[in-house]
Amino acid sequence: MHKSWEKVTSWVDRKPSNVSISKRLLAYVIDWCLGGIITGFPAVLIYSAVTKKGDMFSNLYVFASLGYSNGWAYLAGSLCFIAALIYSTMVRQLESI
Repeated sequence: MHKSWEKVTSWVDRKPSNVSISKRLLAYVIDWCLGGIITGFPAVLIYSAVTKKGDMFSNLYVFASLGYSNGWAYLAGSLCFIAALIYSTMVRQLESI
């Protein structure tokens, strides 16, 4: 059991940190909010361009329910995934500075 736990947690950074828990929590909240905005932005742009509407939508199923091709939802989802990867890569690069 101990060896399997070591395999699972081997990627965890175990360096000590002098950052307070409140600063760390604030950083998590900011990262979560900013990551959500950046990740969802391509879907909002595609929805606005395709439907010519400025209202909000709750999920990518709205394209099919409005009579548009599912391809728009797949495109929006793919671009959101790519945006998430780019954001994650940029955050990791900033952490290494």
